[in-house]
Amino acid sequence: MTFLEIYSRVKNLSQVNNVDRAKNAVNIIYRHFVNRFFWPQFVLTATITPVSGTQGYALADDYRWIKWVYYRSSGSGTPIPIRSSRGVFPDEQSLGTPFIYRIKKDSGVVAVSVQRNWKIFFYSIPNQVFIDTFTEIEYEYYYQPLDLSADTDIPRFDTGDHDALIMGAVVLLTGKQGDVPGFTMFKTLFEEHYAAMEDKAINFMGRPIVGPGPEIVEDGGHIISDYGLGFGGVHEAIDL
Repeated sequence: MTFLEIYSRVKNLSQVNNVDRAKNAVNIIYRHFVNRFFWPQFVLTATITPVSGTQGYALADDYRWIKWVYYRSSGSGTPIPIRSSRGVFPDEQSLGTPFIYRIKKDSGVVAVSVQRNWKIFFYSIPNQVFIDTFTEIEYEYYYQPLDLSADTDIPRFDTGDHDALIMGAVVLLTGKQGDVPGFTMFKTLFEEHYAAMEDKAINFMGRPIVGPGPEIVEDGGHIISDYGLGFGGVHEAIDL
């Protein structure tokens, strides 16, 4: 559904005629969904061009969370994973083939009003021998989508999940209006829709969610122990 179709239904169900309030409620729920869970619909791939002797590189502007980092075999094209440092990162600045990475905010001096960018740092620092063989380092990441704005905008969630956005926005608006019967009814519908969304995502990504895929055969991989939830349990209702 388009943003127009979604907020129009929210208006009708909540009996709120103010378009801006309906739009705002939809975007509040949209952001809440996005930040609550590592959804498979929000994974993108980006590339880094390594430079000999350079350790840190900027990540994509819409970066939210890393999924995995790798370069490809020059022969078979098979991804070769670079592992997370898991909090341990050598102080020495040796050059060679990167085998671990860490991600942190840019430590440069910026104005208080400016958001610091996320950067990825490699160890060993790429050297010319590595770059001559591997011209790119790739990474998959979860991105932060923009709010819905134009009437033709479409949420990045699957079409079948748009009803959860609608019900969540209606719950928000009926709650603000003090409509207890409406709030109770739509809250039940919302919880059912949202639980189905999470179940589908978990079944798609596996139990528990594992990333990156190729690492699961080496040292257990990177396990997200809470099934990708930002907080709470799988079926815990969103507190509006």
